[in-house]
Parts: sequence; structure tokens; C-alpha cells
Amino acid sequence: MPQHTGGLLSNETSALEQRIHNNTQAGKPTCIPHRDRPASVSAAFLTELLRSRTYGERGLVLIGAQITGQFDCSDLEITAPLRLLSCSFDRPPILARAHLRLLDLRRSTMPGLVIDGAIVTHDLLLRRAKIKPTNGSGTALSAYKLIVSQEADFRHLVAQGGVRLLGATIGGQFNCADATLTNANGYALSMDRAEVKGGVFLRAGFTAKGGVRLPGATIGGQFNCNGAKLTNEKGYALTMDGAEVKRDVVFALRYVSNGEPSVYRLRNAHFGHLNLALSDGSNCDTSQLDTILLLEGTTYDSLDTKENSGSQTSGTSSWCHKWAAKIKGTSELEQFPGNLYRSILIDQQKAPAPDGGIYPATYTTTSRALRDVGSEQLTKELLVQKNRQLNRARPALARPFSWLLDITVGYGYRPRLSLLWALVVYVVAAMLFIVAVHHHGIVATPLAGTSFVPNPLKGTSRYPTFSAWNYAFGALLSPFVHLPGVDAWRANATTGWGLVVRITRWVEPVVLWTLVLTLGATLTGLVTRDRP
Repeated sequence: MPQHTGGLLSNETSALEQRIHNNTQAGKPTCIPHRDRPASVSAAFLTELLRSRTYGERGLVLIGAQITGQFDCSDLEITAPLRLLSCSFDRPPILARAHLRLLDLRRSTMPGLVIDGAIVTHDLLLRRAKIKPTNGSGTALSAYKLIVSQEADFRHLVAQGGVRLLGATIGGQFNCADATLTNANGYALSMDRAEVKGGVFLRAGFTAKGGVRLPGATIGGQFNCNGAKLTNEKGYALTMDGAEVKRDVVFALRYVSNGEPSVYRLRNAHFGHLNLALSDGSNCDTSQLDTILLLEGTTYDSLDTKENSGSQTSGTSSWCHKWAAKIKGTSELEQFPGNLYRSILIDQQKAPAPDGGIYPATYTTTSRALRDVGSEQLTKELLVQKNRQLNRARPALARPFSWLLDITVGYGYRPRLSLLWALVVYVVAAMLFIVAVHHHGIVATPLAGTSFVPNPLKGTSRYPTFSAWNYAFGALLSPFVHLPGVDAWRANATTGWGLVVRITRWVEPVVLWTLVLTLGATLTGLVTRDRP
């Protein structure tokens, strides 16, 4: 006859339960060998064992058992570790509002898990666990306002239903590497307003079919999605509106030739450092990125975009690397305003943007971060690209003026460009006049009271000397000032080069005055430019 211990053991107690009781008291694990299966343990027995606290310092350690019935430890305080390893449950374990020292369910299989409001003073371990709801609720793990003082290990977790950690607090890392979460009725992982004092790792094969939500979350360490596959046919693959990540945010982006890109909504968030790793840039000029980042209103202290070391780059993508800058306090920054930013920030028209529009505010956010770390030149390049993309979205009739601002003053960010164009126009006009005068394209203008017909190639004191450089400069002033050295010569209407001179004399002042007026409008602020 078994000995009674606080009413826990009775005549109906099985030999296996007696062994569990004795091993637990002695601080030994209970392992059920394969030959003993199918061996079942009553969930009511385990609950009563924990409630009566008939366990040693190692707590309850049960390996390979089939637990039948409802394992309900709600509101229970368990002062020693609870390890149910490689066990199978026929009903969802319930530990709502329980106070646990350690909860270890590694490699266990269950139809759900409820730990709402629970407090775990050490680790929560669900590594290689399998959760598949059978009640049709769509929720695999319910952990509303869960508190874990140390690490939450969900590596290789397989969950067919939503994993909900709304308002949860995790004192260490939240590691979901290689986990597979699937939810056909909603988000696969929901961590709204959660606080993770360590890092969040959704990497190395992490798969979420249904998307991931972290709006309003606070992450004290790194948020790493390198290698993750997030998909959501009904909405955003990742939502982090208003989230704060105090350290790195890592996204791995790939160029693909087909397929719909995943959309990450990261609006009004703040990141310590945004790291965009291109896993394959070999065909970046002919393909699109597989991920779209909606960064409207998002800020970050620094930005780094580079290729992963294992990627191969072909000659067709070499032009993508021409923009590079040294960012103070970070590693070398390789930016591609002509291609990369267009793919990441402007291809947002492929996402569900309001009224089919784009999100130029993301350019402003990025440029602000670059300017703060001292990269003024790269900031200007980025904002010029922003205005070019906005021009493409304008009606066709409104584009020419914007195009003129682009090539003359770079939308106000390159005012000296107009001076360069003016110099080019002036030199080209002078060269045309030099050639024309040798081909009889320029002749003297008849002067009143003069019968002398001078040759422009032979200077004489009796007539103003011809100079192609003065003639080209005089074209700029001719509408207002008549210069003798310029008015003394005219186009020869009888030759082809004379026609060239006449056209140049009309076109040159129009172009030069357009450049001068555009430069003046830029310097006086009449041409408004976006300021980061």
C-alpha cells in the first residue's frame, strides 16, 4: 500500500504516479522510457502535487509523459522549476496568473497554452515545442501581460495559430530563431505594447505566415529580422507603428525578378540604428527588392546599407555602388540614391498607399538622419532623388518646370549647377562664332557715313575689332545694352553658317537669362526646397 502524503497518494494512484511523487520529493527527474509508452499521467495528480508543494529544490521534472485531463495551475505559486519535457497534452495547459520560478516545456506537444498574467521569475522555455489548437479558436499561445524576468526561448517553436504576447514584459532576450508560426485567421505573432529589455531575434529561418505585430513595443536591445520570412496575404507582413528599438534594427533585403513584395509598416517608430543588408545585389538594376519599408514619420540615429559578405556582384550592378560616404561614428556607408532608395522608399506605390500615392516623408526622415551625422552631400543627393520621384507622380503638363529646376539648380540643392551651365552655353556660343567667322558666317554691319567694308579676320583701327568671346558675351546684354564691338557685326544671311549665328544669337540670351533668373529665384527662396 502506498503511503499517504497530504492526501496526494491513494489506493488508486498508479505506479508511475508514485514514482513521479517519490522522484520529485528526492529532487530527481522522472523519465518515461520509450518501452513504457503509451504511459499517461493524470493532469489532476500533477496539479495537486504542485499545489501541495511536495517537491524538492529541482521542482517537478517530467520527461516523455502523456498528460491527460486539464492541467490547470491558475493562480498557483510554484516556488521551484516546472519542467515538462517532451510531454504531450490532450488539453491546453492553463497557468493564468500563476507565479512560476521557471517554466520549461521544451519539445512538448499541446493543443494550446494559456499563461495570461503569469509571472516567471527566471526563463520561459518553449524551444522545439509544438502547439496546434484543436478547438478552432485560432490562438496557439495566449500570454496577455505575461512577465518573464529573464529569457523567453521560442527557438524552433511550431505554432499553428496566433502567438499573442500583448503587453508582455520580458527582462532578457526574446528569441524566435527558426520558429514557424502560422495563423490563417490573423497575425502569427502579436506583441502589441510589449516591453523586451533585451533583443528580439526573428532570424535564421524564422517564418511567420500571417505577419508580425509590434506596435508600441519597446525593445532595449537589437531587433533582428535577418533571414526571416514574413508574409501576410491580408495585410502588412510586419507592423511596428510607434515602436522604439534602442539599438540595431536589421532587415535583410533581396532583389527578385518576380513576386509580390512583403510590406513592413514602420511608421512613427524610432530606431537606434537602421541596418539594411542586401543579401544579393547582383541584379539590382533590373529587379525589385522583395521588401517594402513604410517609414513615414520614422526616425533613426544612424543608417547603414551594405551587402552581405556572401553576395556576388556582377558588372551590371557596379553603377549601384558609385554613391559612398563616410558616416561619422559608423562604418563606411554605401548608399545608392539612384536605385536603392527608389526601391525601398519610393516603390511604396506598390503597397496599399492612400489614393495610390507615395510617401516622400521617408526621404525627409532619412535625410535628417544623414545630415545629423555629417553627410551633407549624401543628404542633398537623396533629396534631389525625392523631388525627381515626386515629379514622376505629377501630371504631364506640370513636369517640364520641375525638370528645368532639376537640371539647372538641382531643386535648389545645387545652385552652382546653373553657373556651370551658363559657362558651358557661353563657351559653346563663342566656339560657334569662331568657326562661323572663318566660313564667312559673320560680316560687318554697315555704319552710317562709312563706305569701308572691313574683314572680321583682319583688325583695323578704322572699325571695331571682332572678338568671338565679346560677341558671345554681348548676346547676354543685347536686350538692354548695345555694345559697339558687338553691334558692328552681324550674321551673313547668304551662308549656312550665317543662319547658325542668327539662331545662336536668339537662343543664347534666352538660355542664359533663364539660368540667371532660376539662380536668383533659388538664392532668394522663391524656389522652395524641402528642408529635412
